[in-house]
Amino acid sequence: MKLNPLKLFVLAICIALIAQSCNGPVYVESTPAPSPPQQTYYSDQAPAQPQDAPPPPVSYQSFYNELSPYGQWISTPDYGYVWIPSAGPDFQPYATSGHWVYTNYGWTWASDYSWGWAPFHYGTWDFDANMGWFWIPGYQWAPAWVSWRSEPGYYGWAPLGPSYASVGYASYYCPPERYVFVSATYVNSPSMSTYYIPRGQNAVYYNRSAVVTTTYYDKAGNNTYYAGPQGAEVERYTGSPVKQVTVVQSASPDRASVSGNQITMFRPAVQKPDNNDAAKPAPRTVFQRGDVTPIAQRPVLTRPNQPRVAPFQQENNQRQAPTNQPQQRPVQEQQRQPTQQQQPQQKPIQEQQHQPVQPQQQSQPKPAQVQQRQPVQPQPQKPAQPQQRQPTQGPTSQHPPVQQVAPRQQKQKQAKPKKQQPQPRDPQQGK
Repeated sequence: MKLNPLKLFVLAICIALIAQSCNGPVYVESTPAPSPPQQTYYSDQAPAQPQDAPPPPVSYQSFYNELSPYGQWISTPDYGYVWIPSAGPDFQPYATSGHWVYTNYGWTWASDYSWGWAPFHYGTWDFDANMGWFWIPGYQWAPAWVSWRSEPGYYGWAPLGPSYASVGYASYYCPPERYVFVSATYVNSPSMSTYYIPRGQNAVYYNRSAVVTTTYYDKAGNNTYYAGPQGAEVERYTGSPVKQVTVVQSASPDRASVSGNQITMFRPAVQKPDNNDAAKPAPRTVFQRGDVTPIAQRPVLTRPNQPRVAPFQQENNQRQAPTNQPQQRPVQEQQRQPTQQQQPQQKPIQEQQHQPVQPQQQSQPKPAQVQQRQPVQPQPQKPAQPQQRQPTQGPTSQHPPVQQVAPRQQKQKQAKPKKQQPQPRDPQQGK
């Protein structure tokens, strides 16, 4: 039997397909794409949103009220109100009592202070020879406001100052003595402060390091954060996986706590003041630069892992009036109060004048009124006074004491003419 060539070709194709399906799918090995350089890393993935509702927004007044028990608020001409923590002479932001946690926003600072939710995540820090480290409040939250540097096997960071906003993050200059350098092996250790490089060697590591420009873009909030070194790079130094946790919103400003794959932090939105408001946020007690206690003599008011002085109250959002307005308002109230009190005080006085029976109120004005009115009243008008004032006792309000004085004067003067005019005695006695 002869087979058709076309049928043979189709049969061969079918046999090949059956054989391929029996052997399984064919995989093609592809070369993975190289990761972008660290300095240009950029992510547009939105972080996982927590299930809990965010706390209500706060204002600068919350900063002023919450941090007052732990330091001093200073009035400065350049930055307004700044805060100096009373945490000891060796305190340095992002170096004392805290550690780094790798989160979905990058390296996030977890402070051991009960007030750490505000100064380490809102605003920037600066250093002054007299005041020491002081915090300048800000409106935007960030995992940490620091300048990162790296060199093979080591990382360093320093608090960002307010001038970085004008020059840019990559061009920002911070003195070497403000940095903290540590071996890359311990950058994610909770006790990394015990592995800091001595400060005397900061200049050496600073000159050998470069700025880390890794950023993270929060698509949901449309914010860009300076994330620090990449987790994959840190893993090469530590030799173990770097666990990334998710930032979860906390309803109270307690210390940040890590549990499982989450870190709970208090990060509310901060409202900007309205220029139309008469009362602006202001600390209750403000010091001047000359009144700042020296660092060596400054009392330690806060320590790590110390409980909060008072629970956070949402009423801290209420704005206080500036220092000059509270002095004006009481004055206005004192001026208005007498006008309201004069009317109720006049009414009882008029009622007392209509009732000449009360002796207590009449006994006080008698001496003063008798001394003033005796030399003023002329003698020819004295006999006519009782006839005019007796029927007008109701409407008059200032003559009740005179009514008692006038009859006494008449009796004394009528006693004198008794000897000279004996005839009119009978009609007077009839009266």
